[in-house]
Amino acid sequence: MTNTKRISIENELSLLTNKFESQRSILPQESVFLFESLFSLFRVLIAAIGVKATSRNSSLSPSQDPFRQKPDPDKKKKKKKKGGQKGHKGKSLKQVPIPDKIIFHAVDICKTCDRRLSNTKCHHITKHQVFDIEVKVIVTEHQAEHKLCQCGNMQSAELPIGVNAPCQFGTSVKAMAVDLTNVQFVPQKRASDFFATKLNLPVSQRSIENFNKECFEKLAFWEQEAKLDLIKSEVLHGDETGININKTNAWIHSLSNDRTVLMMPHMTRGSEAIDAMGILPRYNSILCHDFWAPYAAYDVIHAFCHAHLQRELIKAAEDYNQKWALKLKKLFLYANKLRNKQDGILTWPQIRKIESTYSKILKEAEIESPLNVLRNKKRGRIAQGYPRQLLNRLILRRSWILLFLYDPRVPFTNNQAERDIRMTKVQQKVSGCFRTFEGAQRFCRIRSFILSMQKQGKNPQEELEKIFRGT
Repeated sequence: MTNTKRISIENELSLLTNKFESQRSILPQESVFLFESLFSLFRVLIAAIGVKATSRNSSLSPSQDPFRQKPDPDKKKKKKKKGGQKGHKGKSLKQVPIPDKIIFHAVDICKTCDRRLSNTKCHHITKHQVFDIEVKVIVTEHQAEHKLCQCGNMQSAELPIGVNAPCQFGTSVKAMAVDLTNVQFVPQKRASDFFATKLNLPVSQRSIENFNKECFEKLAFWEQEAKLDLIKSEVLHGDETGININKTNAWIHSLSNDRTVLMMPHMTRGSEAIDAMGILPRYNSILCHDFWAPYAAYDVIHAFCHAHLQRELIKAAEDYNQKWALKLKKLFLYANKLRNKQDGILTWPQIRKIESTYSKILKEAEIESPLNVLRNKKRGRIAQGYPRQLLNRLILRRSWILLFLYDPRVPFTNNQAERDIRMTKVQQKVSGCFRTFEGAQRFCRIRSFILSMQKQGKNPQEELEKIFRGT
């Protein structure tokens, strides 16, 4: 079997697997078991005929690696001693000067001679502090005074903003409910059970849903500020991932910098969805992405993710025996290592040397993977093999790929965007899907706010309480 056929089978299996995962929650248990068995059998057969697609050389997720491949042998293992490493700052507990409670333990009898020590003077005292948690509900009663004026009008004292019912939940309860469902990904029923069993509070699922709706509405102003912050950024990271909304495929699009994350759902994956975010059409600085075609249409400074490129080069080397691919992979890793040693700044001689080596490798690649000029079909472009497609991109997008050599602001990978959007997959595994598009919108806005607060070193719980208080 040719390499091309192997790759087509591999890609088809990957697409079918992703489609199955998106529909898993609505399939009967017997069907899920049958599909999982079939996919396992297909992977065994593919492995038997020599297909080597793994998370190292393709977009396949690590969980779908056949037989859970061993770690990358190119990565050298460092022998480290057990425990904290040199330079690591410990974070052990420290005693507080004023504890909340003090329990004195007296010595009454000598265990050696049985003599009573009640009247013996204390030699010294050692202090041992135990840190524990006391979960307690605090009920605050607001008593509003009412007075009847001589003019006949009843005057009432003003209550704090938000206090308007005989009994209601406070901002801490609302913030915790939002945190449980959007950070810990606890389903609403289990979140309701948590409040009932741990705090003895009757917080219903409907109340938790209403808290999320209220938070979503109050964050509308923050979302506009987040867009402005992203538009003014020197570097942006872009990515997208598939989701399931009421048995229909949709996507979450993400843009972020080192302070702010903004995610939005959309029923399409292309430029229409990106334009709907209202950021990239107004952005004119550096955008780091994974060569997804719609990004190329925007008038920005493009920077390509080398983590994706490394996997593609490994694929070309392993599945197509392209020697130039390994050379280029090593060149990029060397350039990044050199840049990191020099605080992101390379000298002109170093850049010229790397550029020269890059050109030399591409010339070797032209010989090893020549352009296909034979037409199999009457119309359309002449089909090229995988290595040649990759080589064409390396030639055409050279400035995107090598931008990190010239500008220390440009990251080597787009891992920040990957990390920002990764937890949406966890949410999908827990909940299966979003029931409505509005539910996906609420999750994205609240999740974006929480991620942004974490990036800024702020406590999400405290910031959510501020949102509910309107401060």
